[in-house]
Amino acid sequence: MITWGGEGITPPCAAPTPPQRSRGPRLTDGSVAGRQLIPNDKGAFQSIGLDSVAGLAVIALGLVLRKSAGISPVPPLLTSTNPPWRVPREARKMLGGTTAYLLLAYIASGYGAVFCEQARPRDPILSCAS
Repeated sequence: MITWGGEGITPPCAAPTPPQRSRGPRLTDGSVAGRQLIPNDKGAFQSIGLDSVAGLAVIALGLVLRKSAGISPVPPLLTSTNPPWRVPREARKMLGGTTAYLLLAYIASGYGAVFCEQARPRDPILSCAS
């Protein structure tokens, strides 16, 4: 094992270790009561992660808070007179330039990531090619 910074931590480019199977039922164990969540042959929907549970809890809390505040739990977007996707005429003139700048930033970030991944650090301890 390559030590990274002298602390025994594997560098980000090291080969990952295989996951250890836990004993007993857990939310991330791959099954709930021994079955797939949604039965299928492709191996999808094997488990619910804790991040998904947290997201569902936030959605439920948001619905409860909107209901307790007297607001409709789900906003009526389709029947609204001013939906959020209706862009004013003055703002439409700026959409082309804004889209071009966003596309340029997206492409530049990709090139920046490639440059950073191919750059070699001067410190041989941090280098994965040593």
